Amino acid sequence: MMNEAPIPMMKPVSFLSDLNLFIEYCNDFYNKKTGMYPIASRKEIINAIGEYLTEPHEHEIQFDSFDREKVRTILEPSYNWMGVSGGVFGPTIEFTVCEE
Repeated sequence: MMNEAPIPMMKPVSFLSDLNLFIEYCNDFYNKKTGMYPIASRKEIINAIGEYLTEPHEHEIQFDSFDREKVRTILEPSYNWMGVSGGVFGPTIEFTVCEE
């Protein structure tokens, strides 16, 4: 018998619930009328989340502040957060090399 790691499976109900909470979370931050940083309509936010979810990811999506900031880079391609800038063509990472 082979020792294989179990494949984690998300329950569809849990995913949809988490997604709806994430939409509200992003809306609280970025909605043009009610958000802390008013940059987009609810429809634009939902579309940006959809684009983000269909992009390849190097990390597991947690629907947290990191994911919210990545959605913001789609909404505002000129926005730069901690050296990561993004937009329609995906994120580019900027590095600074320091010599000792």
